[in-house]
Amino acid sequence: MMDGQPPAKPPAPVHGSGSGSGVQHLDARHRTDITLGQYLMDMTNVALRAQHCADAAEKAEHRLGVIADAIGKLAPVFERGHALDRRLIEQFEQTGQRIEQAQRCARQASVDCQAAAEGARLAAMAVGRVYGEDQDAKEEAGLDHASAAVHHEGH
Repeated sequence: MMDGQPPAKPPAPVHGSGSGSGVQHLDARHRTDITLGQYLMDMTNVALRAQHCADAAEKAEHRLGVIADAIGKLAPVFERGHALDRRLIEQFEQTGQRIEQAQRCARQASVDCQAAAEGARLAAMAVGRVYGEDQDAKEEAGLDHASAAVHHEGH
């Protein structure tokens, strides 16, 4: 556009579920760009991706542990039985320490990703529960649309 603003998206039609006469039109400021179903699907995908990342981090932690164990077994052998430059042995030991640090990071990443997956799952459940309660209250009151508390404050 000429003014540098992105083109406006057309508002999505909103369908009433109450006793109204078919399609109900809401003022633009009350419309949303996402449905509950889309939100729940997005949060499910977040939870699945986070769990996939947690699993990958757990596998990485295990693989790094195997490497760290091998280095831990080799370091004393190099020190005792081989005429290796001390600098090489020190680099080998530093590599082992870095691998152990990477293993700790992978462990923490797995824990954090599991927490993210659980958070997404809990958020979706909470939103679904509250939305359902709002819908039940709306239908019990015979309304086509729920109304935000801000519309009733001070009246």
